[in-house]
Amino acid sequence: MSRGLTAIGVYLPRWRLARRALGEALAWRTQSVGGRGERSYGHWDEDALTYAVEAGRQALADAPAVDGVVFASTTHPFQDRSNAGLVGEALGLPAALTTQDVGGSQRAATSALIAMLEGRAPARLLVAADRRKTQPGSPQESAYGDGAAACVVGDDAVLAEYLGSTAESVDFVDHYRESGHAHDYALEERWIRSEAWGPFVRRATERLLAACGVSASAVSHVIVPAGASVA
Repeated sequence: MSRGLTAIGVYLPRWRLARRALGEALAWRTQSVGGRGERSYGHWDEDALTYAVEAGRQALADAPAVDGVVFASTTHPFQDRSNAGLVGEALGLPAALTTQDVGGSQRAATSALIAMLEGRAPARLLVAADRRKTQPGSPQESAYGDGAAACVVGDDAVLAEYLGSTAESVDFVDHYRESGHAHDYALEERWIRSEAWGPFVRRATERLLAACGVSASAVSHVIVPAGASVA
């Protein structure tokens, strides 16, 4: 029996900030800010929780009933309250529901997804959403964006089959946000690109292909969650 993603949903706030406008406003700085395109950002009455509900609603539109909700974020609006439980209630799901909040890392969503794919729950909803604050004038102000993605993991009518996973866990500090602080501290981008992305991603990719018995020539699409300066 194959296991994988059976439904997906995406939500991006309708508000946009042109990166070109940021570059023009900060042209006097030597630090690179700006770029092409736009970034999404939420209005005053939106947060990671409202994003998650919108994405979850899309994912459940054509999906079977789920028995659990996992909400992954680094910006959960509540620290001591079930954010996933609120998502479930807003989506009109029954109270007999397993709920879990996961966070503390930008790998929270992918770690939760792998655990769900390798588990045996009948069908479970995963929502991932963030509204990350950025230091005004920093590269992160133009690179980051608000939004949410959701998927249902199950065994029936699979859209994307799960073959396997691998990981590379190294305490390489490319950026961090200390507890009690609103903004990220980021290191120089060339350091991240040459010392982290090259060797780490290569090693993990080689192990994954070997574990799944797939040759590199058989891969037609690769998704890399990195900014243009790194990719």
